[in-house]
Amino acid sequence: MQPSGFDYVSLAANIFVGLLILTFVLLAFRDVRRLSTGLSRAWGVARVTLSELWFGRAWAIPLIWLAVCLVIGPLIRPYSVSSRVAVDLMVLLRSQTLLVLVYLGVMACMALPRERQRRTIITTGSKPITRLELLLGKIMGLAAAGFMLLLVMGAASWVIMNLEDLQIRHEATVLYSMEKKQYDQAVRHIPPQKGILYTAEHGAIEAQNYFTGTLRIAGLIDYSTTPPTRFLKGGNNETLYFEFPSLPALPGHQPAFVFYFHTIQAYPNNGLPRLHVTLEQRYNTRITEEKSLTLSPQGAAIWFPKNPENFFAYEDPQTGQIFDPGPVVIKLTSPNLGDYLQILPGTSNQNTSCLAINLDPARAKGGYMLPKPDPVITGFMADGKDEIVGPSVRHPRLRREVASFEFSHLPINQIPLNDKGEFTVHLLLGVEKQVNEALPAEALIRAYNVDNPHDVVNRLLRINEKHV
Repeated sequence: MQPSGFDYVSLAANIFVGLLILTFVLLAFRDVRRLSTGLSRAWGVARVTLSELWFGRAWAIPLIWLAVCLVIGPLIRPYSVSSRVAVDLMVLLRSQTLLVLVYLGVMACMALPRERQRRTIITTGSKPITRLELLLGKIMGLAAAGFMLLLVMGAASWVIMNLEDLQIRHEATVLYSMEKKQYDQAVRHIPPQKGILYTAEHGAIEAQNYFTGTLRIAGLIDYSTTPPTRFLKGGNNETLYFEFPSLPALPGHQPAFVFYFHTIQAYPNNGLPRLHVTLEQRYNTRITEEKSLTLSPQGAAIWFPKNPENFFAYEDPQTGQIFDPGPVVIKLTSPNLGDYLQILPGTSNQNTSCLAINLDPARAKGGYMLPKPDPVITGFMADGKDEIVGPSVRHPRLRREVASFEFSHLPINQIPLNDKGEFTVHLLLGVEKQVNEALPAEALIRAYNVDNPHDVVNRLLRINEKHV
């Protein structure tokens, strides 16, 4: 067996860098001893390099960058104001970084030929300067030029972003005034949005004291239990992830995975629940193995992978060397529409829905191992974002899916409160409709403290949709 997951490219790169450093020390050892008295000479070379860069039209780089941004900027049409600011800032920063790196790279290659052409290399060579001082002078000159270019373009970026922020504030002010006027005249039945007013007052680039929550998707959540019980919804793209660290196996024993799920079935004629399981290495996702399983009437199933050496750590009985493929991940879906599989969190005082068995008892206590607790569920992905689906008229027995945001380990003294002791939760939700185009999209929000899940605040919010 061969050890997998080893990065030979990184090893070769480290060896190459080490050889370069060793060669530099051997060739420039005498120059290093004179460096303490030669920094002024190196700075003189740097000044010559700066003058050559100026005559090489380095001053044109900010103008070229500004022209490129003015051409690319109108071609980008972001979905929302927040993404508009982020995308424009990304274009500004990445374009200036790319231009500066390309320009300095070209000038570094052309520096000595230009100095020979302008005969400034003769003046430099007539001085008692070492090779190391010449090299450091060139590096200092190029670094100073890059710093000044980035400083100029950074100041221009600050001006551009503030001008854009003024435009966003103006558009938000006009929109809020129009919505308020229509609401006051009973033309509009939905109150004007406070989020638009906040954008009009504070803009879109103001730094916020905020905390982002941990997103969890679930086909169904039962809030009557402590902690709330999650269910994996069958018949869609919801995927459950179990992550194991290194799994130590024992030669001569076939390791396996055991699954256990209590299932709620919206359609009793579905038969026994089914699972589709994918096992893969975390650091080498091309090595996978798949299996379709059927749960027993008691809700259990067992799986023996065909190629355990790809996923389990074995010890060579002759040499004692351990061949470890590293952490592994199990992806699990349910193909039966209407099946809801209860997920056991796998914390210290509760059972788990997945278990690795027949392991080496010397390296795994009891010969089994639990995955990381509180496994992650992802839903249907569109453009890199999770989606949850509302109730369906064609399948009235199916329950609505849930997206859960958990703000864990958040100290009370770090919650951003206003003068009334209130805090704000911002929800940026997109809507994609296949039916009911004329009806407004609504979201039922349930908020509670994990220490007291029965004290729930319910809000029915109407989402402001963008219609083209």
